[in-house]
Amino acid sequence: MVALLLNGVQAYAQDNGAVKQFSVAGVILDDTGEPCIGASVRVKNEPGVGTVSDLDGKFEIKVKPGATLLFEYVGMESVHRTILKDEPSLSVKIQGRKDKCHRRGCRDRSCVTEEGVSGRCGIYY
Repeated sequence: MVALLLNGVQAYAQDNGAVKQFSVAGVILDDTGEPCIGASVRVKNEPGVGTVSDLDGKFEIKVKPGATLLFEYVGMESVHRTILKDEPSLSVKIQGRKDKCHRRGCRDRSCVTEEGVSGRCGIYY
């Protein structure tokens, strides 16, 4: 009788529905091909699961199959990628944001320099 109980516990422990996680690694680049240093990589709808790209724009994260990764970088459009298998060399390109200010051709913005924050900077494009 004890042997039957132990076998039942062992079978339950092996089939507890654990989902295998995939390893995803890659690089995040901006629209000019430069690495995005400190870009956030997080799993959509899973709070607390994420990482940040390093000085070369590289990242590594483990996710469940079908998870959607959200890539975000300051001043850039967010990128969503659904992961279905191991991705050892994923390359993500993030495009510059096209907000209202860019469409109107704003000329004055705040500038952050070593000396501090100045109220206006002339930006011409």
